[in-house]
Amino acid sequence: MPMPTKHPSTMSNRDRAEMEQLLTRFSELMGVPVLQIKAIMEKASLTQARPRRESFAHLRGVKITVSQAAEKYRVPLPTVRAWTDKGYITVLDTAHPKQLDEADVAFCVAVKAQRVKLGITSKVKLFDESGEPVYDVKYPLVARISGKPQKSRKKKSPNGRR
Repeated sequence: MPMPTKHPSTMSNRDRAEMEQLLTRFSELMGVPVLQIKAIMEKASLTQARPRRESFAHLRGVKITVSQAAEKYRVPLPTVRAWTDKGYITVLDTAHPKQLDEADVAFCVAVKAQRVKLGITSKVKLFDESGEPVYDVKYPLVARISGKPQKSRKKKSPNGRR
């Protein structure tokens, strides 16, 4: 039985059933749960689809303002500013309004979207020291924590005690 080559969302019910049978057989042979195999396959497909700078070469040198970039790529304005401050995005003109290189903006947005799919939050640097995107996280569970836990604020009772 050949392995279906289509994405599961576009498969027929028959193809999907065949794939489930293959996964179940593989799981039994390897002694690994089916869910774990599916998770590995999903991560592998996401890894293959990582964005590359070359994909945005057609935008190289195209000027876009910070506010235009935030609006066009649906990214918060402070995020675009932070990426610029960290040097992830090239500034083409410093006169007001600041002009950015759209290729860098598009690449940063694509990297961030890919990282979200992989479960990497904003608490991990977008790029390493050499300028390569960071996808492999040393402590993945820590990377999912989005900041410090908030202290609970108890309302005071009418008599002034908590």
